[in-house]
Amino acid sequence: MDDTLPNFFMTSSEDSRLKPIRKCYIVKRFRAEKRDDYLLVEISPPLDINSYGIQGNPLNKLVLASRHKGVSLFPIKKWPVAVYVLQALIENPEQHDVLRKEEMALLGWAEIYDSQLNIY
Repeated sequence: MDDTLPNFFMTSSEDSRLKPIRKCYIVKRFRAEKRDDYLLVEISPPLDINSYGIQGNPLNKLVLASRHKGVSLFPIKKWPVAVYVLQALIENPEQHDVLRKEEMALLGWAEIYDSQLNIY
């Protein structure tokens, strides 16, 4: 998947662990109890979860949600978009249509950029 054009790029101006530019590929949209606009993405390169003090393999899938009220990822009308970056705490999140709050953990804040900008 790393050789194909990503749907968008992600980086963070606020969190050094999320600062490296990552390619993002859309996997699935899903909802939770209070929101219906969560987005599961596959990322490249993966995120080292050990930098968060959590033991585990690098994450190659993350959950994103817009940070600002009135801004949606479906569709994205203006770039960049500020997002919450979350870890799915369940196995195979792509097999679920709804995630509960306790099945996700906030990792930080980031911004996503249009893949047509060639920032990579």
